[in-house]
Amino acid sequence: NTRGSDIHAIPAEDAEDGATPSRALPSPNQVREAQLLYDHARAIGASPTSQLVVPLLRAYCEAFIPSISAAIKLVSDMLDHRAVRKATNEVPSRNTDRVGMDVIGPVLNACVRTRDVAAARGLLSRLQLARIAIDVDDKALLIRPLVGMASSWSEAFEIYRALSRLPISSTGESTGMDTRGYTELRRSLFGLCFTEDRGRGERVMLAAPPEDLLGVLQDMRADGYPPTCAVYTAVLDYYSKTQPPSAAGVAATHAMIKWDEKLEPDLPLVNALMNAYNRIDEPTIVLAIWESLLATQQEIDAV
Repeated sequence: NTRGSDIHAIPAEDAEDGATPSRALPSPNQVREAQLLYDHARAIGASPTSQLVVPLLRAYCEAFIPSISAAIKLVSDMLDHRAVRKATNEVPSRNTDRVGMDVIGPVLNACVRTRDVAAARGLLSRLQLARIAIDVDDKALLIRPLVGMASSWSEAFEIYRALSRLPISSTGESTGMDTRGYTELRRSLFGLCFTEDRGRGERVMLAAPPEDLLGVLQDMRADGYPPTCAVYTAVLDYYSKTQPPSAAGVAATHAMIKWDEKLEPDLPLVNALMNAYNRIDEPTIVLAIWESLLATQQEIDAV
C-alpha cells in the first residue's frame, strides 16, 4: 500500500500545461510488481474498478516512455468486464461500472505526448462502441490537444469525429459538442498548417478541405448551435488568408451562407465576403455584392 501510493498521475489539465509531478516516477520494477499484483487480484476475482486500475494505468502513462498499449489493455479490461456484467443483467456497482476521465484522461494525455494518433483514435472508437459518456466540458478540454497532434487534415477531422461521437454524460444518449467545444475546435483547425511539395523545392500550404470544415458547421446546426455571422466571417477569413488563398473554400462558404435561410448577414460578414473574393482575384463578384448592397439600401459604413 505504501509503495503503491507513489503511483499517481498528475491531473490532465496540469499535464497539458507541461507541469511535472512533484514525486519521483515509479521504477520499471515497481510498475512490474504492480502489474503482477493487479493480475493476481483479477485472478482471484477482484473487479477492475477504477480504484484498482487507475494507479497502474497512470504509472504506464507517466513513464518517461509511456507504455500506451499496456494502459489501453487495462482500459479494455474494464470495458470487457462492464460488458459482461451488462450481458448477464448483473446490477453493477457504481465504482465497478464507471469509466471516467480519471481513466480516459491519462491515456489520451500519453497519446498527445507521444503523438500516437492511431492509439488515440483506437481508444476513442472503443469508448464509443462501449457507449462511454463524458462531459461536454471534458470534450472541450480534449479537442485542442488531440486535434493538434494530427499530421494531416484527414487525421484532424477523424479525431474530431471520434471525440464528437462519444455520448454526453448529462444526457447519456446525445452526442456532439457545445458552443465552447466548437470554438476550441475551430481555433485548433485554424492553427494547423500542412503543406504539399509541388516540386522544385516549392511547398504550398494546404487549406482545410471545405467539405470537412463546413461539415463541422453542419454538425453545429444539428447540435442546436447554428453558425452565426461571426462564425462564417471567421471561416471566410481563414480561407482567404491561406497561402495561396483557397478559392474553393471561399466559394463553398459563400454557397452555404446563401443556403442558410435563417442567417441575416451583417455588414462585417458581407465585408469579409468581399475581401475574400478580392483576395482570390474575383473582382466581378466583389462588384456584384457591392451593387446588391446599394440595391437593398444598406447602411454602408466606412469599412
